[in-house]
Amino acid sequence: MSCIRLAGVIAIVALVGCGGGSKSKSPSTAAPKTTQQEAPVAATTATEAPAKAGGLTPMGSTLEVGKTAVIAYDDASNHKKSRIEVTPQKVEKGTLDDFKNIKLEGNEKTSTPYYVTMKVTNVGKGDLSGTDPAAYIDGIDDRGQEQNEIIFFGEFQRCKGGDAKSLKPGESYSRCLAYLIPGGGSIKGMRWIEFDQKTGKANIDWK
Repeated sequence: MSCIRLAGVIAIVALVGCGGGSKSKSPSTAAPKTTQQEAPVAATTATEAPAKAGGLTPMGSTLEVGKTAVIAYDDASNHKKSRIEVTPQKVEKGTLDDFKNIKLEGNEKTSTPYYVTMKVTNVGKGDLSGTDPAAYIDGIDDRGQEQNEIIFFGEFQRCKGGDAKSLKPGESYSRCLAYLIPGGGSIKGMRWIEFDQKTGKANIDWK
């Protein structure tokens, strides 16, 4: 975690674990997670979101970036539940000029920014207003390691995030996830972190 100045306002940039900040998956469903972690299980390959009984995308699936997964969502903070469609729409490479008003430290000064546009649609019956399902997604870099998003306390114009103010059944929201990748690395995909105790398989990957 580092203290930075963002557009004249003191801000904290932090690499956070699953769910972003206070949001974390319950122990019964979450796979253990660190800033850099390899996939715990082998994944099956699919170019479209595969469906099993109930219409959910099975854990262990691999989709193309831009494809949609259907997930049974349970928010760990307030336990709001509903079925959602999750889509990493695009991955964009930025430049350090995007951070010209931000004081970077250490290897942040030579890292490469990446931005991922996420879309989430509530296709279930529960009201998810005030939650942030997109924050349960991690980036996957060119080494196959998980990368956690940067959290800005203050508004970062290049990549706006935050909870969905309204996410009632049928509603959608979009938000941006920002990453700083060191050593000339890049974001190559995304990962939804979850473990299915019934099948023993974990996660949904996008590549």
